[in-house]
Amino acid sequence: MTRAQIQKVADSLLTYPAVSVDLATRLAKQYFGRYKNRRGSMVVDVVASAWRNYDRVEQHIIPAFEKSVRTPNLTSLAKATPKIPGLRGGEAEAMQAAAAGLLRFATEKRPATLGDDEKIVKAWARYAEPFRFDTKREPYVGAVKKIGPALFAYMRMRAGADAIKADVWVARVLEEHGAKFEKATDVVEVTRYAEAVAEAMGVSRLVLDQMLWRGEWKITDVALAALGDTAAWREHAPRGTTPADIYGRTGAMGHLY
Repeated sequence: MTRAQIQKVADSLLTYPAVSVDLATRLAKQYFGRYKNRRGSMVVDVVASAWRNYDRVEQHIIPAFEKSVRTPNLTSLAKATPKIPGLRGGEAEAMQAAAAGLLRFATEKRPATLGDDEKIVKAWARYAEPFRFDTKREPYVGAVKKIGPALFAYMRMRAGADAIKADVWVARVLEEHGAKFEKATDVVEVTRYAEAVAEAMGVSRLVLDQMLWRGEWKITDVALAALGDTAAWREHAPRGTTPADIYGRTGAMGHLY
């Protein structure tokens, strides 16, 4: 990849964003807090998200875990392999191992964080930054079977890091904006490319992730309302129209509800 190629992709994303920078920035600011005081559930989310409809993760898998424990923290998950209906082989064990790894990280590397899951995951997210292109060398989460580079990045994002989950969806959207990959399924290659694009755009990695990944979601009333609050919508949309008028159930993208 050349600087000119990266800038061309960046310019295209800024000109034709699937999700506006304003909205993606707002979503990125909320990202870490999604699992505040529920870091066991965070780990379950990350592992279960691989090749699975995310609605099922949110509506079935996370509630099943939280119903099975008194407190959905790291200690509860590390204590026993979770019994969650619908998991694939090895996923429950990976969830338990990752939670145990985060607690072991705190014990070995950041003892001052012990007893505070919020501090533990934030400290781990910073510690893990140098391992993002060689995740199996990271001994606490990256070494866990079932957690590859994409899920490693997702864990760091949920834990407070500025990162991007360069999965097949991100690669595909980048290609739509002109990116060229030797191998679009190579998470490390796509991650390097996406990080360079984010820098060229002048946005964080997490903001770019939200711009790209949110395009996969079904349209919701909440998302449409948030879009209507952006400066870009107020400046460029036809006067008197709302996002729901154009993209809603009776609009051009009603089939995505």
